[in-house]
Amino acid sequence: MESHRGTSLLNALRQMLRGEANIDFELLKEVLGKADEDEVKGILLRYSDKAEKLLKELLAKEPKNSPVLVALTYLYEAKGRCSEAEEMLKQGIASHHDEKDKAYLHYCYALLLESRGKLNEAKAEILKAIELNKSEARYLLEYASLLWNLDEKRKARKLCLRALHMLPPGDPLKSEIKEALKYDEIGLLLAPPPTAGTLTRFIRFHGDELAREIPEAPIEDKEVLRGLKSKPKSKRLREIKKSNNYVKMLLKIDKEKNSVSEDPDEWAVNESLNVLNHWKTGFELYLSQLFFQNRCKECKHPRKHELNCEQGLANCPLDPEYDEYVYETVQRIVEELKAGVDPSQIPELQVPENLQKVDSIIYGLRTYLYNYYFSNRNKAL
Repeated sequence: MESHRGTSLLNALRQMLRGEANIDFELLKEVLGKADEDEVKGILLRYSDKAEKLLKELLAKEPKNSPVLVALTYLYEAKGRCSEAEEMLKQGIASHHDEKDKAYLHYCYALLLESRGKLNEAKAEILKAIELNKSEARYLLEYASLLWNLDEKRKARKLCLRALHMLPPGDPLKSEIKEALKYDEIGLLLAPPPTAGTLTRFIRFHGDELAREIPEAPIEDKEVLRGLKSKPKSKRLREIKKSNNYVKMLLKIDKEKNSVSEDPDEWAVNESLNVLNHWKTGFELYLSQLFFQNRCKECKHPRKHELNCEQGLANCPLDPEYDEYVYETVQRIVEELKAGVDPSQIPELQVPENLQKVDSIIYGLRTYLYNYYFSNRNKAL
């Protein structure tokens, strides 16, 4: 499926869940089966009550529709209803007869158990998935990752080599497996990279500490930092520097969006976010604070304190919703500016001084600094 079509599907899903379009169950099935997974999760979570109702209705009509069932269990897990998610997966496994579908549900159940710290139970589920579908390399790699974390490292390495030979030439997983074997990092093989939500939480809590560590970094790391700092600004930002009119630039982006070849809304949000970050130092950090501060307090995740995800030391199931929150907030701000609202009257643009200070020190270095700090933290543990 072309990316433009995928994004159009996402917009159709947004409109349905916002009540701006009629409910179309065929389109909903298409979205769940084809559109980008994290973006779909973010939209479903952002409108979770309506999404849950629709997914339940669709599952009642098609009880063996695996993507619908898995999407619903994800909603439950993200909202802290892990027992309900487990029960739904068990029922799905019991009712499915197609071996590949059944294997996929065992795999999803294993991931849920692993996220809850139930490694031995997760191991049993992933073994069932492998038994039902021996040709799926990802199941082997998930098993290898579990074994590694259970200190069965020799067996984990063998499984990685087995998966390596199963994959076709050119598959990006092949190079990831080789890298994991080379550096003995099999436990992190399928771990997703830090999300935008994780990075902003991390910077909010550890920005001052990172700033202190920069002078103590090795020479080669300082060279990377200097290179990142000296990267030329985009043409758009150079244009702003001449006029110092950020509102005018945001309105210009809004006018230009329908002439681009890619998805107009996606393009406009990305361009506008870049401008807003330069206009209001700490803008994304402030959005992160607004979104996560109450959600972290109310979080019911069973491993919340072990993972320390509130401080950005692990990804959070709500991170896809944070991305959707940023997307809709940027769109709303631009609409308010178009309507003539004074920027001083838009709450999200009133960034607290402490976040401005942190962001001004480390702006543009987020991923590098996160990886630098986190790798050193792991060495110290």
